[in-house]
Amino acid sequence: MDNTTTFYVQGLGNISPQKTFNNSEFLNEISEYNDNVLSCVLPEFKNYIHPVALRRMSRLLRIGLSAAKICAQDAQLDMPDAIITASGYGAIGDTSNFLLEILNNGEKQLTPTFFMQSTYNTISGAIAMNMKCNNYNTTYAHRGFSFENALQDALMQLTDTPSKRILLGAFDETNKEQHAIKQFDGLHKRKNINNLNLFQSDGQGTIEGEGAAFFTLGTEKTPNAYAKLLGVKTIYRPEDASELQAQIHTLLAENNLDANAIDVVINGAGGDTQLDAMSNTALNNVFAGKQFLAFKHLCGDYCTAASFGMWLGCKILRHQAIPEITKVNQATPLTTIKNVLVLNHFWGKRYSLILLQQA
Repeated sequence: MDNTTTFYVQGLGNISPQKTFNNSEFLNEISEYNDNVLSCVLPEFKNYIHPVALRRMSRLLRIGLSAAKICAQDAQLDMPDAIITASGYGAIGDTSNFLLEILNNGEKQLTPTFFMQSTYNTISGAIAMNMKCNNYNTTYAHRGFSFENALQDALMQLTDTPSKRILLGAFDETNKEQHAIKQFDGLHKRKNINNLNLFQSDGQGTIEGEGAAFFTLGTEKTPNAYAKLLGVKTIYRPEDASELQAQIHTLLAENNLDANAIDVVINGAGGDTQLDAMSNTALNNVFAGKQFLAFKHLCGDYCTAASFGMWLGCKILRHQAIPEITKVNQATPLTTIKNVLVLNHFWGKRYSLILLQQA
């Protein structure tokens, strides 16, 4: 990545299984679930979308468009120079409904709305129409690397044209058919648990989540900028923890930092002891004694959950405070939080690193 360009997170919008859509708050109220599927805490959609348009929109489309509008308002962004979105499975609810309708109706009298809203780029298109934006618009659908690849695209766009301001977002939703398959595969827990006890639970699997997180990115430090974005790196199927450690050191060195410079480490562990082992080992080896945080007990696990981790890091840097509910250990209290590293993994195969710094 070009280190001569400085990237800033200028605005946020996040709808998740926690009450995160109000940017004036920071995990003040914690939602507790005795379930292994976490669903979004929803805002009043009519505050962001015209009631007439709402009637024809699927649930995920409402969530994604509202999160984008919250983000744009937060950054005072009227017209983005690019809209870049990411989703592992897209509007899987509409896809499932459309396929079930084909089966149940013998391929006759099908509802076109299900098909139109099942495509991966539905939300980015809806955002563009709502904002009357004819600029660059693309959607990444790369499973567990969807958000990270969209983020890398945004940074390349800003490197080429530093004057741009980009609306970047990620979204995924829960689906009962998909959840049943993941339970059968052992990727999701088969017994319901309390989400806040995720990391004390035994057995394999994680809990399923969903959400839509949006970020306004630019090269200007706006008055309310949340954080600098120093870099992002993806690692596919590392052989062992030492390879992951080497990638962490490489990312830090590329930004003239070392492990001692990192104040907070956000770990995207999902509660599966076996799948979490590599990232836990690597982080403990590199950042022993540092403040470790977790977030998937709050939002669940899904393809683009790294976006929740990045949102958490940005909020911590802006507020200079760490919510107690996220703390994994009790390290030495910090007077200033300057550098935050987010390490996420998706099913122990796709690993990513996002490095943030105080704006």
